[in-house]
Amino acid sequence: MRAVLAIVLAIATGGGCAQFLSSPLDENPLQIEKLTEAQKLQQDGRFAEALETYKKIMQEVPGSESAATAKFGTALILVSADNSRRDYAQAIVVFEEFASQFPKHRRAPEARSWRTLLKTALDSKKENERLNKNIEMLKQLDLKQEEKRLGR
Repeated sequence: MRAVLAIVLAIATGGGCAQFLSSPLDENPLQIEKLTEAQKLQQDGRFAEALETYKKIMQEVPGSESAATAKFGTALILVSADNSRRDYAQAIVVFEEFASQFPKHRRAPEARSWRTLLKTALDSKKENERLNKNIEMLKQLDLKQEEKRLGR
């Protein structure tokens, strides 16, 4: 499961950030400049700074194409394999917000797919932890049974 998730994440985030920046003619050049800056920071692995820049864009021009691109960029940072502070649970929230706020955006289906993939991965992780706990309990039980059998 981890290998599949890592491959999907690498493909999705490795394609480059510039792909998701569209610059419609009605977009504010200053916002496009800020998006370009945030994407460069993201590519350089300066995730905290990129997140801060994306946050400012979303606050300054909510509901715009720039805000949509910033929201999606934020979610991609949260799932980036290169980000030591990646947070899949928070990424799910951001992808859900993106899909809800921008349901007709060209990347909305991708956001829904990411959300589903991440939920599946987190659910699998929880299930694995539960099963490992059960295995440990069974090992302890087995040891106790073996001790009784040997009369210890």
